[in-house]
Amino acid sequence: TTTFQNGHGLISNPYIPSTFNSPVASLSPMLTHSSMSNYSLTTAEISPNQIRYRPNTDNRFHRSQTTQQQFNNGGSREPITVRTVDLRTTTQRSNDISRHNPLEMNVITTVFSEKIVLKWQTPTTRRDIKYVIDSDTCDGRRVSTVIQGPLAFTTFFINTTPGKIYNVAIKCTSLDNRLFIAKWSSKIRAELSSAEFNDLYAKCLIFIRTNRKNPFMQEFSFVYRCKPKAYWDQIFNYCNDIMYKYQKDQNGQPGNLINGKIQGLFFSARVLPDGSMPKWSYFGDVRMSIEASSLLDPRLHNFYFADFYCNKEVHYATIVICVKDSETDEYCRDKLIRLDPFTNTFIKLEPLKHSGKWKYYINRSVIVELFYTENLSLSMGYFSTVFPAGAGRSRVNGLPNNKVCRACNLYPISVPPNSSNGYHSSRI
Repeated sequence: TTTFQNGHGLISNPYIPSTFNSPVASLSPMLTHSSMSNYSLTTAEISPNQIRYRPNTDNRFHRSQTTQQQFNNGGSREPITVRTVDLRTTTQRSNDISRHNPLEMNVITTVFSEKIVLKWQTPTTRRDIKYVIDSDTCDGRRVSTVIQGPLAFTTFFINTTPGKIYNVAIKCTSLDNRLFIAKWSSKIRAELSSAEFNDLYAKCLIFIRTNRKNPFMQEFSFVYRCKPKAYWDQIFNYCNDIMYKYQKDQNGQPGNLINGKIQGLFFSARVLPDGSMPKWSYFGDVRMSIEASSLLDPRLHNFYFADFYCNKEVHYATIVICVKDSETDEYCRDKLIRLDPFTNTFIKLEPLKHSGKWKYYINRSVIVELFYTENLSLSMGYFSTVFPAGAGRSRVNGLPNNKVCRACNLYPISVPPNSSNGYHSSRI
């Protein structure tokens, strides 16, 4: 039994911040404590003329019960009626002063290649609040922005560099920083939006029409991949003859939707005007050639447009080839532009009557890169030596695209004086 002096005694409640354990605070009609018997939060409502109730240590605490406490208040005895409410079945309010864990905010993110837009609804009915937004900047700095005021909806913009990943965190607190109301954080890659990606595809089609070669499409029968002999020896000796796919590097448009997202192997189908394959390569002295029907079967594979970029003067279109209904195919179906194998302008098939086979044609206005998204066995190909013509430049994460070209960039930058960035970038 607890004795209270003059009706103003108060026992510290371990579940309530100490700042509220005062005679005035004890008259608050709401308090929150933990019922240790069932480990669930409950809310007690007490009349203004009654003192704060503290649960007994045996925790025999039940819904809708009346508890009598003896206390000295002029010899009077008054019952304390406690009604408990299971918070799991009620709406939690972020302005509940006894909240220990902040709410998780619902933030809508809209991503573009050069900006990220954040929008959220206020998580509380309190008016004395502020938001602290921590985010990265284009130049690599970490900055904090404070927004005050109980706006119904708040919108915040972050300027970005395409392809870069940004760490963003939002915290909602009271103006005096005594109450942590809600929070949110995420890692966001600045990449092409759906509208921007469609614009890039349109730019590629315009470039092809305005730079039309004669003949426009050229027939081919094999796709190929050139690498140094040591590369093939490594696969033969240590990889059980399996050429394993690898994660797409940062080559091409930095904000494209496949860099770092899917895995595959690059192949080329480019041929000389007479229809033969080149006898030289910048990237190796051994060429693996595979029949086109093995990787470009419309019954087994889907084709997707993925990128359009250049390195100074040579323009590339990246076409992703997926096995139907594979995990990568599901991603590409959602993110990329699917191409009709028989009508698209990059790599087109023409059925042969009564044979179940096809003729294959490649566009000559751009260099078409084929990114095949499955592992391949060396037994599928034919090997031949080619002349290593110079040394193609490469980097671990891929070569950057030419950002000043107006034909293939959505947001071309101004041309720096005396600049030169010409190099061969294909990994084929």
